[in-house]
Amino acid sequence: MTNEEFMELRESCHKTVKEKHDIILSSWGKEAKVKTPIGYYLDYSDGTYYIYTDKPGYLIGKGGCLVSKYQQRLHTQFPIMKSVKFVEIKGGFSNYIDD
Repeated sequence: MTNEEFMELRESCHKTVKEKHDIILSSWGKEAKVKTPIGYYLDYSDGTYYIYTDKPGYLIGKGGCLVSKYQQRLHTQFPIMKSVKFVEIKGGFSNYIDD
């Protein structure tokens, strides 16, 4: 395998993994009625899936029902994931694009 072929394969794998994250988090956000951005980071060193949001309570759900449901879906797609932790974002969101 050439370096170029490897880089194409790597890019394809990253795209596929991102799509899996996006599908699960999009469904979760819709079910929780969260309309603000949701960020994520899977720490492969310890299996912690961090979720960045300004509405953690909405994503957790009443009695933890949503977090349990989506934690299972995430674990099915990403078996290395052992736990979900929420990081509450306080303040606003801004998209900055440098021209």
